[in-house]
Amino acid sequence: MSVNILIQNTTTNSIEGREISRYNDPIAANVVMVTNIFSDIGASYVDFFGGRSTSYEKKTQEMISELRKRSSNAHRRF
Repeated sequence: MSVNILIQNTTTNSIEGREISRYNDPIAANVVMVTNIFSDIGASYVDFFGGRSTSYEKKTQEMISELRKRSSNAHRRF
């Protein structure tokens, strides 16, 4: 059974109206490192012509999946 959990993105040290109970180690660096030149070229075309880059969307979904495994409901973007 899949549970849909809202994960909030922030670039600050706090989330207004929320209490931060635990800080997890960052995982975003791993996601960035696994893209390759072919996905970058494809993303460049998508940026130019418009549309969605499925290679980056897939990596973002993998990161969100990892956040859910760690029971996180927010992550800080660096």
